[in-house]
Amino acid sequence: MKSLSEIIQHFIPDQASTIQGLTFKWLLAFAIDGVIWGKFDADRLIMYEKSDLQGYNEAIQASYTPFRSETLQQMLIFGEQAQLSIWRDDDQWGSHIIRDSANIIDETQILWGTHAEAVGDWTFLTDGNQGMHHLIPLDLATCNAQKSNGVAYQIEQKPNGQRQFKAKLQFERTEADWRPAQLVLHHSIEFDEHGIATIRASRYVDLRWQTQGAEV
Repeated sequence: MKSLSEIIQHFIPDQASTIQGLTFKWLLAFAIDGVIWGKFDADRLIMYEKSDLQGYNEAIQASYTPFRSETLQQMLIFGEQAQLSIWRDDDQWGSHIIRDSANIIDETQILWGTHAEAVGDWTFLTDGNQGMHHLIPLDLATCNAQKSNGVAYQIEQKPNGQRQFKAKLQFERTEADWRPAQLVLHHSIEFDEHGIATIRASRYVDLRWQTQGAEV
């Protein structure tokens, strides 16, 4: 599947009219054998294929997870306008669209990844504490050196030309504290007749590098 249209027609064809006119930027899929990221250029879905990883180290090549309906369990397709959730329900697929309400609050969630290596204009993240890894559609070159909450970061140029992030430790922080990738969420708030606020729905909005000065 190479486009959002193909995903919709394959998994939830009866919902095609529901998302008409909406634009999405990111895809986060959970399969039995791993996590899969993608990004959209208009309708076109951009993902790494196994052949694209030839020439990189074994860990990066071994991280490849194919995008197959046989192993997929859930997909989150999101952007500024809405989030489309698609999930497996036995032999069928369910779906749900979440849009923002008039009142929202922002939250950022930190992604696993204490070590980063450039893979083209994507980034391979591994987490030293958790042993987790994923290939995310963010360009490491755009994650500029920054200082956040007691840790200063810098880019090191490796002999083979690849760029690699390292943490310069300050205070009592450790390199394991450095996780530069974030997911941005919107929580939609509604008020009851007494003026008490509750979260009606939550959704993903964006994938980004940690912004300068943000708390981790």
